[in-house]
Amino acid sequence: MAEPSPSRALLPRTPHRAPATPGSASPGPAPDPAAKPPAEPPPDPSADLALQIAALRAEVARLNAHRFVRDLNSPVRMLAFQFARGLALGLGTVVGASILVSLSVYLLSQVDFIPILGDWAAEIAREIEAGR
Repeated sequence: MAEPSPSRALLPRTPHRAPATPGSASPGPAPDPAAKPPAEPPPDPSADLALQIAALRAEVARLNAHRFVRDLNSPVRMLAFQFARGLALGLGTVVGASILVSLSVYLLSQVDFIPILGDWAAEIAREIEAGR
């Protein structure tokens, strides 16, 4: 595994040269226009990490501000939500099972070619009708 590169703050600084003024002799040869520009230093990983941490902080703040998370952070709201969820689940189960059973009994009562099932379903249908 490669060692992490040192941060720019720890790198030695190069001495600063004063810019050349017009009419003064330049300190070195004129740059060649065909020469490639110097390669840029590699990106600083600590700066990239700081940007990623800032983005994560912003995302966590956005998620924490969401209504659902706020509701779950309050015990009273959470209990109310779970109670309403349980009521809806119970009601949905009862209504769904009632529809499914009544539909299957009706379909089985229409079957005449299987004597045991047809008679049994017809008897259940008569009992349901008698209960009304």
